[in-house]
Amino acid sequence: RLAATASPAAATQELAAIGTRIALRADDGSALGVRVTPLADHLTARYRAGLVLLLAGVAALVLIACANVATLLLTRAQDRQAELALRASLGASPARLARQLLVEAALLAALASAGGLLAALWLVDVLRVVLPADVPRLAEARVDGVAAAFALGAGVIVTLLAGLTPALRGARVDLQSVLRVTATGGASHERLRRAFVVAQVAVAVVLACAGVLLTRSASALAAAPRGYESAGVVTASLTLPAATYRDASSIASAIDRIVDGATAVPGVDAAAAASQLPFAGGSAGSDVVLAGEPFTSGVDRQARVRLVSPAYLSTLGVTMVDGREIGRGDGPTSRPVVVVNQTLARRLSPGRSPVGRDVTFGVPVFNGSDGRRVWHVVGVATDTWDRGPREAVEPEVLIPIAQTPGEVFFWISRELQLAVRTTGDPAAVAPAVRRAVAAVDPALPVGVARTLDDRVAQSFARERLMARLLAGLGVSGVVLALLGLVAVVHQQVQQRRRDIAIRLAIGANGHDVVRGLVQDGARLAVERALAGAVASVGTGGVLTSLLFGVAPGDPATLVAVAAGVVLLAAVAAWVPARSAAAVDPAEALRS
Repeated sequence: RLAATASPAAATQELAAIGTRIALRADDGSALGVRVTPLADHLTARYRAGLVLLLAGVAALVLIACANVATLLLTRAQDRQAELALRASLGASPARLARQLLVEAALLAALASAGGLLAALWLVDVLRVVLPADVPRLAEARVDGVAAAFALGAGVIVTLLAGLTPALRGARVDLQSVLRVTATGGASHERLRRAFVVAQVAVAVVLACAGVLLTRSASALAAAPRGYESAGVVTASLTLPAATYRDASSIASAIDRIVDGATAVPGVDAAAAASQLPFAGGSAGSDVVLAGEPFTSGVDRQARVRLVSPAYLSTLGVTMVDGREIGRGDGPTSRPVVVVNQTLARRLSPGRSPVGRDVTFGVPVFNGSDGRRVWHVVGVATDTWDRGPREAVEPEVLIPIAQTPGEVFFWISRELQLAVRTTGDPAAVAPAVRRAVAAVDPALPVGVARTLDDRVAQSFARERLMARLLAGLGVSGVVLALLGLVAVVHQQVQQRRRDIAIRLAIGANGHDVVRGLVQDGARLAVERALAGAVASVGTGGVLTSLLFGVAPGDPATLVAVAAGVVLLAAVAAWVPARSAAAVDPAEALRS
């Protein structure tokens, strides 16, 4: 705990100086640095990038909505030119007219903010259900004064963004042109409306690209090889009380009987126990070197130690690269043996297999009371991604539970994980496995049975949630942008109603009218869709830490999203264009 007057930066400098003074070194001899991080930052680091990205996505969606509302307010202000001209003729100043239009926009924003707050009160409870349980301080999430103030501030900003430009434009009334019914300023309004639509489409493409990239990333994570087969495996934790299981032999005997009982359950192919299963937390570790080599050789050989029962690797579907896995013959009185993974094998013996050679541990308890105990390497197993393919594979050594020193069980709090591979429904086998454990010791605490697939799915929950939320924002952005496009094309139809009627009256084909309006709407989308795709490449760096198996500037994603938005834009423009082709020339000309 830092002193009240200290800062993390100052503490970092002080500890770095101490580290230099005592020559703080890593296993490979390199100097170690020091970095002080506030605990709150450490706890939230995993989610910070995703939450910032979501906030940016929401802000982008609000900007799209603002542009959409501004487009409609511009149209409304133009339609009200006669009313505004009348007010101006009666003495209303431009500032008074602008204030009126801005107040109307503020009323819209206030109603929307109130509706958003009411929705948030309900959605917070929904978020607690859909968000991963390990999100820091999730239980404390609520709509409080800060959230209400944020909504109020957002409402003010929305009012300014969406209402200020239309208010200033609408307040500039040319009385003579309005009274002559030859409204001017239409071209200026039209340019602004088109500019708003262009901005909407560009931002929507950026949002949609981000959503598609994260969705592809989540799929790639779920499909990536992990080195083991999770399908059909049921897991549960076992905690062996110290009062009943006082030494290593009693623990090893109980595990053997539990595994044998689980294996005998109908529908079970294999069963095993281990100190750690994939996605089940950390474990003990130690330096590991070939027997006779010094630990100060300048090479980092820190390895994770996993205690396993016989047939652990085959139960999880891990393949052997060389040698054999730990078997029933590896008991307390036989030669101490270990299995290493490929990563540790490369570090121990570059260029050749370590099978048949002996290793020793940096933690003295593994080396016996006289310090001369060595462990014989009997196999090399395939690397497994216990924390998912996004994390680097750790060097790992597997030790038989039957040969594990008693003190090591104390390190892991006598907690072991049971894994059972089934041929049928894993949920149906779980009760029978519990009965098998109870037959060995009715008082033995057994954790909630979960499938290994569930563990894997939970580890990717953050990525899936981010993909879904950002994809939802992207879809919402595209829908809003298309609504803005529909509004612009509809306004074009209204403004060109007389022109279209004349063209139809002198023999123009209705299909040509529709095609011209659709092409105009699609042209609006094409340029900005391409600009949005280019912008996605520029902003893709924000996604880098969240993506797996796909690059931020993936060409296929950018082209597909841009093409999809353009196609939807053409369809959106077709709706008002089709109504234009149905204009009755006589009625339009009479009006």
